[in-house]
Amino acid sequence: MEAVILGAGLGTRLSPSTIYVNKHFFPVYNQPLIYFPISSAIHLGCRRLIIIINRWHRREYEILKKYLKRLNLEVILIEQSPLEKGIPSAIGLSEKFVRSEQVIVILGDNVFLGDHSKLASLLRSSKNPETVVFSKTVSDPNNFGVVKRNDELTVVDLVEKPTQFIGNEILTGLYCFSKEALPFVKSLTESDRGETEITEFLMKLLENKTLTVQKLNSEFHWSDAGTVDSLVEIASKISDKSARCVDLGGYIEFAAFSSGLIIEKRLRVLLEGMSDSLYKQSILSRLDMSDRHCESGEHEI
Repeated sequence: MEAVILGAGLGTRLSPSTIYVNKHFFPVYNQPLIYFPISSAIHLGCRRLIIIINRWHRREYEILKKYLKRLNLEVILIEQSPLEKGIPSAIGLSEKFVRSEQVIVILGDNVFLGDHSKLASLLRSSKNPETVVFSKTVSDPNNFGVVKRNDELTVVDLVEKPTQFIGNEILTGLYCFSKEALPFVKSLTESDRGETEITEFLMKLLENKTLTVQKLNSEFHWSDAGTVDSLVEIASKISDKSARCVDLGGYIEFAAFSSGLIIEKRLRVLLEGMSDSLYKQSILSRLDMSDRHCESGEHEI
């Protein structure tokens, strides 16, 4: 399994900070924003990452790529031109680099907090496990792609940023496609917003009856970390639950360890090389808790 992580966004809603720093490297509580989609990909079984970037921030991603190699992850960096706008356009850039029959696509500014093993189980249990997208109930649906269901709860339409209320179920930035679905991107045309739309891409799959929309329950917190308010909200949730050592996401080193990419000895070597930060202490707390659970016969977190 491999993942395509979309990290080329310019973060205009976070300006002026994003004039100087790529938004995907903004700190969210104690770690960079990009760590969340990376850890999600690792927990979902991905060992190869294709990261879509823009040319202005290649240096930061090259540093990240070098570090991820120490976690036994293969990373491919692909530049997206400013003229290639829209999520499907970014996905299309990865087509010739994808090797596996399935590919996970995650938006670089999407944060999923919760037990990722349950997320993986949802993926495996879906009717069409090769073409799955995840949805979530939110209070501000008109800012996203909205899922419309009939009385039998069957998905009948996907509407991008509707002007009228359709429902509260929206598409998150986590998708699982079969490799065969990627060429559909080439048939898309730009919308009135001047970019290709992910909802149009997904509608083609829905019409072909090869798409499952899997709704996430309240066990999972999802956020589109594209605004100052959402960044503050995520940081607050992590701060509250980190005090109880709950494994929420991020912490790429611990994700690599718990997924079998690295052994505990390598993890501790990596931790020894870090400065004494809250991030390091959070991983050590999780590692110590994991050791205690193993000694008592319990499952790891």
